[in-house]
Amino acid sequence: HAVAQALAGTLSNLAVVRGNGGDFESQISLLKEALELKPGDSTIRNNLAGAYNNYAVESNSLDFASRLSNFESSLKLDAKNPLTHSNLSNILAKEGVVEYKAGKISKAIELLETSLKHDPKNKAAQSNLAAIYHNQAISYGEQGKHEQEIQRLNKALAVSPDNQQIKTDLALAYNDYAVSLEKKGDAKQQINLLNKAIKLAPDNKVIKENLARAKEKENSGKTKDEAKKGAKK
Repeated sequence: HAVAQALAGTLSNLAVVRGNGGDFESQISLLKEALELKPGDSTIRNNLAGAYNNYAVESNSLDFASRLSNFESSLKLDAKNPLTHSNLSNILAKEGVVEYKAGKISKAIELLETSLKHDPKNKAAQSNLAAIYHNQAISYGEQGKHEQEIQRLNKALAVSPDNQQIKTDLALAYNDYAVSLEKKGDAKQQINLLNKAIKLAPDNKVIKENLARAKEKENSGKTKDEAKKGAKK
């Protein structure tokens, strides 16, 4: 037992040297051997987790899948390490941009959403994911698909809640949807949509006018209904 512990210590020390020299594969191999000899050693375990993380971040020879695998190995050993989560978030965000430029929008969204799960404050992931949702919303709006437009803008705003342009566009989307319902005479739904719009753009005169008109129609409808009930009596 004493011999095994001594050997584990020797392997760990050698692993540090290899890691400092950038030989992460050798470092990982040595630390895995050391951990087998001392499976309960938290220092060796954490060092191995760090080695996987460093290999994923610093090795230029690894492709995305290999980097991902090393991050996963690191998190299995040290699940709550904030640096590993942050580094993984950055890698996922970068790959999301690559996929977006390749026209793989769904994959890009998946990667960016996963990036934010590992680091909700990742600015690059927030900005790029919000931009993708925003662009999708614009496309839906141009097609007159108001519900899909609003859904995507709400997603964009959830990711980037301080983005004033998204707030403005969402207010206008609610307004446009409300206007499209005017011919159907659905004043109640119009008011609901316009109330949401006015919260986002309280100074917008057009939205204010549309809301006032919708309320006037709703009140007019109620008056007519009351008159009919009175006539029946």
